[in-house]
Amino acid sequence: MERKELNMSEVREKLADIIEEVKMKNESIIIEKYNKPQAAIVPYPEYEAFEEWEIERESELMKKLMKKDSGVRYNWEDVKKELFENVSAKPIRKSKKVSKKAK
Repeated sequence: MERKELNMSEVREKLADIIEEVKMKNESIIIEKYNKPQAAIVPYPEYEAFEEWEIERESELMKKLMKKDSGVRYNWEDVKKELFENVSAKPIRKSKKVSKKAK
């Protein structure tokens, strides 16, 4: 897996190029600081798909909760935990990493 490491000033300087690369190659880029992921730049269609999935998942969960409603109220943090309990934190496709630390 190809790994690209840039410090934050390089990311600022090259942001337009990085965004174009994400768009053209349909790949995500992970931005790291001190070798820890801090943010990700993803192609917009992937972001839209995630938003739609999240809304659908929330809707399904709320329907389930309403069917079970016996007057008990749910804490939103507990609902979110249940909503994302089976979601993998690993990216589905190849990503490049961008880090503050330059080799």
